[in-house]
Amino acid sequence: MVKRNFFLILVLFYILTVIYGSLFNLNNVTVINFKFYDKTIHFLTYFVLCLLVFITFSIYKFSYSLQLSIIFSIIFGVVIEFLQMKLTTNRNFDSFDILANLVGVLLMSIFIQKNKNSLLKISKHLCN
Repeated sequence: MVKRNFFLILVLFYILTVIYGSLFNLNNVTVINFKFYDKTIHFLTYFVLCLLVFITFSIYKFSYSLQLSIIFSIIFGVVIEFLQMKLTTNRNFDSFDILANLVGVLLMSIFIQKNKNSLLKISKHLCN
């Protein structure tokens, strides 16, 4: 039970970090710039998000954990982009960000589908 709740807190912290990074001014943060840096960050963020949400849903024994994690991750990414447009002056809505998010989620969902049994064993181990 403690491990299960700890993992949930970890995932919620990750989600809050994504929200903070997406909606607040990070101009003072030093980054290594390369071509498509922003899209790579979007891809990786939602790639990891989909996995963490899948494991969380599996730990809590949700039916259709993979489908729910895909839906949650996609909706979350779209909502964040619209919030950037409505709530911030330093961030802009970008449909290519949504595309990068979507590709990250879809590639992780393929990975999860191919490795579902191993991931379910890991999630079972996390809740014991």
